[in-house]
Amino acid sequence: MQIRQLFSLKTVWYLAFALFFSMVLPIIAVTLDCDEVTKIGWLLFGINSVYAVLSGLIAGKAEHTVFFLIFFPVVYILSFRLFFESYAVYFVIPYIIFSLLAYGVTKD
Repeated sequence: MQIRQLFSLKTVWYLAFALFFSMVLPIIAVTLDCDEVTKIGWLLFGINSVYAVLSGLIAGKAEHTVFFLIFFPVVYILSFRLFFESYAVYFVIPYIIFSLLAYGVTKD
């Protein structure tokens, strides 16, 4: 990976979406006073899993590097304690697997 690619607009977009899905959506869920089942079911299993797959598909289709797929799990790991219980850290592994599998599907 070139260092120039690290400081590009692509990096800003991947980081912005990672921040949105790992920080802004949980803030909205806490503000709406959602219960734990809703937060786990909709945010962790639903929305974040779909985002992990979509980011892998987009990165693979656009020939971006795998490095961009690490942004979401890293930001999620740094912020999960603010909104979820300690078991939520285990969702990082499926997010990485989903995004890498989706990335691999787009490759020949």
